[in-house]
Amino acid sequence: MNLFNEINNKLENRRKYLLIILNITLLIFVVLEISILNTIAPKAEIKSFTKNCVMENRC
Repeated sequence: MNLFNEINNKLENRRKYLLIILNITLLIFVVLEISILNTIAPKAEIKSFTKNCVMENRC
């Protein structure tokens, strides 16, 4: 517990900047994940009627 208190005291002045950096990196990873999924998913063909029906909401 003492370790956490020491880290908290050392980072107290930089907390705002750390949150900004963490949010930016999270946003970058989410955008990369979405772009990767969009490039992979549309190329896959769905041959089953039930899967196609559910995916395109045409049931």
